[in-house]
Amino acid sequence: MNHLFVASTLSKVKGVLASIPASTSAESRNDFRDYAEVCFKEFGDRVKHWITLNEPWSYSFGGYTSGLLTPARCSEWQGMNCTGGDSATELYLVANNQLLAHASVVNLYKNKYQVH
Repeated sequence: MNHLFVASTLSKVKGVLASIPASTSAESRNDFRDYAEVCFKEFGDRVKHWITLNEPWSYSFGGYTSGLLTPARCSEWQGMNCTGGDSATELYLVANNQLLAHASVVNLYKNKYQVH
């Protein structure tokens, strides 16, 4: 499951990139869980090992502190031509939301898809 693709796509489809970054909202956690469920249903018979988030620090820092990755948010004082943001706080909000999204997907998998 590619978190960069999911965040970017949800931002475009839902217009989530407003004053609150997509990766800090409860709605995005639910969307990620729903996306994971589709993956479990469609590919579960062929995938033995799952990972929910690849390089969560890189995504949080690159996307919400330095602005070098999607969705390119950072503070104006950095002069990085970002789409807005607050480098001092959004990193932590996103990282917290990543943990909550991961927990939600793990819970879903363990309760509905894991073979005991």
